[in-house]
Amino acid sequence: MNFHRRLLQAAIVTSLCVACATSARAGTDASTFDVAGIRLGMSPAEVQSKIAEHFGVSKAKVYTLSMPQSILGGKPAIIAVNYEANGERLEVNFEVVSAKPGDPTAADRIGYKLPFSRENADRLKSAAVAKYGAPNVDSFPLHWCAKASNPALCDSGQAELTVGNTDLILKDDRYVQRSMRLRDELNSAKPRL
Repeated sequence: MNFHRRLLQAAIVTSLCVACATSARAGTDASTFDVAGIRLGMSPAEVQSKIAEHFGVSKAKVYTLSMPQSILGGKPAIIAVNYEANGERLEVNFEVVSAKPGDPTAADRIGYKLPFSRENADRLKSAAVAKYGAPNVDSFPLHWCAKASNPALCDSGQAELTVGNTDLILKDDRYVQRSMRLRDELNSAKPRL
């Protein structure tokens, strides 16, 4: 009798583990998410407008950082836009995704931060779950993504939202990979030994 009970318990535990692992794999495409109205892939001008609209400030209060980009032949491009007030901070980073100098950079990382307190951490987590649904990787930090082969991590090559304490980050490393491919193409040379 004990053998059958243990066998039944083992089967129940195994089925629960399989259900947990399966639920960690099925997720939501985080590339459809927005943070304060800002989506991945937006141009700096679009991001500036959304920040000004969302926080009710003039575009002059939204700061930009430009740097020369080798992909663009040394021409400057906006690589970051941020807004900060009363300890609340929103920063958007951009990648060069086109070798054409007139094409804008694209938002590849959106970071939102509140001042640290346990109450603010709980509020941010609750707000994220209310806006984006349950995370498909429910560990610390929380993760939202389309695919997680490992029950504790999202797979690379996709958009991912993470929430840890008072930090929220929406990013997609495919923009960085595209920029790296452009840089590789630009710097391609045959050895002339």
